[in-house]
Amino acid sequence: DSMVMCTKNNFEAGYVNGTLARVIRFEEGLPVIAIKTVYDNNEVDCSGNQIDQTDEALIAFINHDGNQMQWCADPDGNECFMNFNRVLP
Repeated sequence: DSMVMCTKNNFEAGYVNGTLARVIRFEEGLPVIAIKTVYDNNEVDCSGNQIDQTDEALIAFINHDGNQMQWCADPDGNECFMNFNRVLP
């Protein structure tokens, strides 16, 4: 298992900056990331919203290839809704 931390807000996808998640590997299909907000200070965020997201969860399948990663809605990686690119120092 690997731990990851979100560094940006995406309210539609259900995560915010600082959200911790654990990547879980299954036998078939893509690895899965499960994110649960354990604590939300319920303050107004940078978009002007004030929503308590405590105990909200997001599950996505991870399609990883070198320096790119996609979060997908299906285990085959056909319905990906978010792309990440690795930024080297």
